[in-house]
Amino acid sequence: KSHKPKPTPTRKNESPAQEKSPVKMALVDVTSAADLDALLSSSSFTVCHFWAQWCEPCGAMDQLMREMAAVRPNVRFARVEAEEVDALAERYEISAVPYFTLHHNAELVDTLEGADAKALA
Repeated sequence: KSHKPKPTPTRKNESPAQEKSPVKMALVDVTSAADLDALLSSSSFTVCHFWAQWCEPCGAMDQLMREMAAVRPNVRFARVEAEEVDALAERYEISAVPYFTLHHNAELVDTLEGADAKALA
């Protein structure tokens, strides 16, 4: 008598191919210009959130970024504490937070200033 393994049940709205992929993209903390450069060179699409601890709207935007990372596996989502990584704040001329940079193939293609969830999504 042969024993066939039972198929693993899939979650609702999940294909078997998705089930096999344990990789879940998270919001990546970038702590240096070298970190961001490495991330940009390894990803086709990247959204980078510049934030500050004292900025309440930044927390809400972090949550949105986490939600977007969960459903957009082809996009990398990163965050940079603007006051801690001066080189990047200067590179992108950050004067207010939250501030977002959008990159395609490591090239800056757009920016967004402020906590505008609709514009970011």
